[in-house]
Amino acid sequence: QLLACRQFLSLGGASAQTAMPAAAWPAEQPGLQPSRLLGACEDGSAPPLAAFLAAFRLEDEAENAAAAPAVAPAAGSRSGKEAGAWDVFPNQDAFAGQDARILGTGNLDECHALCRSEGYSGFVYSAGVAYFRSQGRQELILCRRPAWGCTLHVAPEALHKPSASTGRFMALLAETGTDSFKAKQQAAAERRAAREQLAEEVRAARARKEAKATRRRDAAEAALRGCEAECAGSNAKIFAVVLAPFVASAAEAEALECCVQSVVAQRCLPRTLWVSWHAEDPELQRRISVTLAELGKKCVIKGMPVTQVQPGALLSPWRHVQGVLERRRQMGGDVCDVWALLGYADGIWHPERCARLAEAAARAGSHVDAVWLPGACGPATGRPLTAPADARAVDELLARGHAAPRCCPAAEAADVDAPLVRMLALAEFIAGAPAVVLDHPLCDLAFASFARHEGRLLEVERGDADPWTAYHGEALLGRPRALARPAVVNLTAYDPPAEERRAAMVRRRHAGDWALDISAADFARLFAAGRRGGEALALAALHGGRPEGPEAGAAWPWGGVREGFGLPEEGLAWLLAEAPALTDEARRRFGEPTTPSEEDLARFIPTNKLRASAGVPPRSAAE
Repeated sequence: QLLACRQFLSLGGASAQTAMPAAAWPAEQPGLQPSRLLGACEDGSAPPLAAFLAAFRLEDEAENAAAAPAVAPAAGSRSGKEAGAWDVFPNQDAFAGQDARILGTGNLDECHALCRSEGYSGFVYSAGVAYFRSQGRQELILCRRPAWGCTLHVAPEALHKPSASTGRFMALLAETGTDSFKAKQQAAAERRAAREQLAEEVRAARARKEAKATRRRDAAEAALRGCEAECAGSNAKIFAVVLAPFVASAAEAEALECCVQSVVAQRCLPRTLWVSWHAEDPELQRRISVTLAELGKKCVIKGMPVTQVQPGALLSPWRHVQGVLERRRQMGGDVCDVWALLGYADGIWHPERCARLAEAAARAGSHVDAVWLPGACGPATGRPLTAPADARAVDELLARGHAAPRCCPAAEAADVDAPLVRMLALAEFIAGAPAVVLDHPLCDLAFASFARHEGRLLEVERGDADPWTAYHGEALLGRPRALARPAVVNLTAYDPPAEERRAAMVRRRHAGDWALDISAADFARLFAAGRRGGEALALAALHGGRPEGPEAGAAWPWGGVREGFGLPEEGLAWLLAEAPALTDEARRRFGEPTTPSEEDLARFIPTNKLRASAGVPPRSAAE
């Protein structure tokens, strides 16, 4: 019965007005059985609702008439169906347990009266108790179930007031005609076809994405194999760091981009590239961040990850280096036979630079902490300053005479991006240097002193085929907070504080007549430049030794002071006389470097692995 009811509703059988052959589906046919009804529904036809209900009612009455219990008939009830008569279904129940009301009585007339007053659709009578139902009349008839000893009484149409659920049920039956069912079937088929098409498109897109990823992975592996093949003779791994302590303009941002591009163009790429930069302009921040992110995607394919570090405040260059080492220690990474190559963002690297340095580092012994490849060049004196974009542009500047090699080896050796330093040595310098030294803009001189201490620097001869190794731009050095390396003397526009001005005025009274020809403000700046020169000498000798040039005419750093302020011979002689006191004052202010402990070094590197990679046996716990 349930299957027939479901099939009837799905085929769209609804009302008695459905147009069907009269001979096949009479409104009242005593011989119509549910089996025949179900078979007809499976053939695709739908009977009128009256024939559907009559088939079940007549069959149930024929099967259960003999087993009906003796119940006092209600007044006016007859075995035949008359208008206004109650439908009685012996041994059946509907919605068992969903009782709207329970009444113990033996009088069915009382139950009929209660249904008329309360609006119930019917009740189930069993063992002297009536269980009233609030569902609709058609719902009670369609949802009957066999129940021995129970009799279902359903109110007539005239008495029953359809409930809201019954109205919705009949409306559903009225709306589900055969044509409507076919339309819904067609719509469902169209939706299934659309879903299958969408799934096919998704599968095709996923396949294209996987194929693209596979091609990129194969290209990256091929590029990495090619780079390893070219650098097969070099076991030293380079960890490159580009420093941009302060980016103040679009020109400096462009210089940073050109520097990173020159690193990417190396024949033997570094294992990793870190770029530490700071800018306060939001537009510059967005430009640099996006450019480095896009460049990093291309570098990953070549096998060189690019990581950018952006401190939130203006820091000295060596605080940037310290931050990079701390970040790298947290992220992990290769530590065996790793060398660090530092560089400022105004430089252009020769394409063979990393390869030459890596080969030299591979041949260096365990006592060597730094490898220096001379051959830096820069803008020629008296020539217009043209910032080159790549190595080819540097070659053109050299050919036209607009760029020239460094004339002073000492000045080149003082640059932080000149040597390739072992990772352990770099960590020892940062961990042992005083904080005031790391914060100083001339800390590069202290690092140069550290790298050359006790013969730990290996100088490599430059080949004749390479006219230069690195281009150091000086067009940006004149700015107060420049992107590039700080100048040793660049204080012509400096405004000294009041204490420094008072100290300068005391020195001015005893300097001589030449000092009176200079204004008080200019002499205060001259004295500040002299103090800066003393700081440069103290930093250059922080780890022992003496910088080249103070004797033999004292060309460094006092020659730049003399040229900047236009001093006479008497003024230069006064600076040379004041130099020892200024240097001792700076040395006392800086303090002495310390030997870092294992805990200090562990902030930057895993020390045991690096000592083993450098050929030094790791220390035991007892030591």
